Amino acid sequence: MKKILFSVFLLIIFGFNKSKKVVTQKNQKTIFGIDVSHNQGKINWKKVGTDRKVHFVIVRSTMGSDRKDKTFVQNIGSARKKKLIVGAYHYYDPNENSTLQARNFIQSVRLKSGDIRPVLDIEKISRKQNMDRLRVGVKNWLRIVEKHYGTKPIIYTGLSFYKSHLKDRLGKNYPLWIAAYDADKRSEVLAMSHIFQFSEKIKLKGLRGHVDGNISQKDKFQKILIPK
Repeated sequence: MKKILFSVFLLIIFGFNKSKKVVTQKNQKTIFGIDVSHNQGKINWKKVGTDRKVHFVIVRSTMGSDRKDKTFVQNIGSARKKKLIVGAYHYYDPNENSTLQARNFIQSVRLKSGDIRPVLDIEKISRKQNMDRLRVGVKNWLRIVEKHYGTKPIIYTGLSFYKSHLKDRLGKNYPLWIAAYDADKRSEVLAMSHIFQFSEKIKLKGLRGHVDGNISQKDKFQKILIPK
């Protein structure tokens, strides 16, 4: 009798754990990605993804009206070779001409179907103009880039910056990539954005120091890819 009870006990324990594992796998509705720039130095792309599955990489391409990230070409090329989904982002300088900034990005970045839409990184106020004029410039960049690539760009910014300066002021239908590092913001940001940057201190093989960590819900992620 004791042997039977013990066998039943083991069956319950292991059966429960197995069932729990299956449920967890079925409920994995998010994918993980990183964003990189020359701040990461030289990346060993052969090792990237060996310790944690990486689905997508968004690479900084340009900054301001004439600056280019010196690692962009190598990074995006290497990420493509690894069959990762790639994208490119422009760091918007709030003190420089928006048309020149859009041209800088367009001249530097070639995207194709299946890539992530172009991304505008706006996270600082201007020293030279008020917020109304800054928003005019941001809208201009978005309009020029959308016309060139034939798809609405993604806006990247911090949660507080978005709420204070951008929300309901740039027009509708721009996908959002929002940074918020407080755990209690997770549900809010996942609900409002297509990509959630949840940490700036991720450690991965192939990268020295830290890198930003991002997640996206699978169904939303498909909507920010450039269509065929």
